[in-house]
Amino acid sequence: MTITGKIVLCCTIVGFLAAVSLLSSAVPSYAANSEEILTAVSQLPEQVDSPLFTVMWTGKGADRYEIQYRDSGIGAWKTWLIRESSERASATFLGLPGRRYQFRSRGIDDQGRVEQWPLTSFGDAQTEV
Repeated sequence: MTITGKIVLCCTIVGFLAAVSLLSSAVPSYAANSEEILTAVSQLPEQVDSPLFTVMWTGKGADRYEIQYRDSGIGAWKTWLIRESSERASATFLGLPGRRYQFRSRGIDDQGRVEQWPLTSFGDAQTEV
């Protein structure tokens, strides 16, 4: 290999490492230990009497909470709200009669680490309106 070949190889490796470094800083890091950030939507009754009902959540180690819901008739999770930990840990949800709603939460800490979503297919809590 010529000297030129060694320089090109060296620059390619340095460029690759720089690209890996940039990519890893742009992607959110997920909390490796589930004990670091723990959040959950509180259990709901099997059925609620009103289309307006309160959803509450709890957690530790989170600076922000992301709460998602899913209408079981539609199937896709949607972000409902994002709240700071200093804000109220409940909100009023408006559902449609005859529909089942599922809720899940995840926390984000002050270092940008993100809790994994719950592993269950139905999230943390569910109810029917």
